Amino acid sequence: MKIDGLDPLKNLTKTGSAKPSEPVSGQSFMDVLSGLTSKETGQTSAPSSMGAPIPLSGVPFIAPVSSDLSAIDASSLMNSLDSVLSDLSMFKNALGNNQIPLERLKPLMDELLARKDELVGFIGKIDDKELKSIVSDALNLVMDQANQYQASYAA
Repeated sequence: MKIDGLDPLKNLTKTGSAKPSEPVSGQSFMDVLSGLTSKETGQTSAPSSMGAPIPLSGVPFIAPVSSDLSAIDASSLMNSLDSVLSDLSMFKNALGNNQIPLERLKPLMDELLARKDELVGFIGKIDDKELKSIVSDALNLVMDQANQYQASYAA
């Protein structure tokens, strides 16, 4: 394929690297790097030449996990919630598959109900309304799937 006006062999040295059209001016990399890092503290600082921060008006705000939850509790809550939602997805797909006997789904249902009990323990510790709503919705989904499983099993 040929592009008019573009010659890849033009302005190449013998080693194959491109020749700069103008000499490079400004600070060297080492000057910039040493200006960003403080030798006494080892911490970095933002360069003064940076522009204004990008406005984040299009990005939705996600509130941090409530301060009443310790870091360990918040991590456990997120792990439990993620596990429940993953297991729910697998269970829903398996329940909709007529080739899988319902007896084989019992261990997965038992696991879902155990994870539901873990999430119930977090409900009282959550002050954030949105997070509490997400956890409540996940609990409702587990109960709906448990009821659907029981109804299918009884039929």
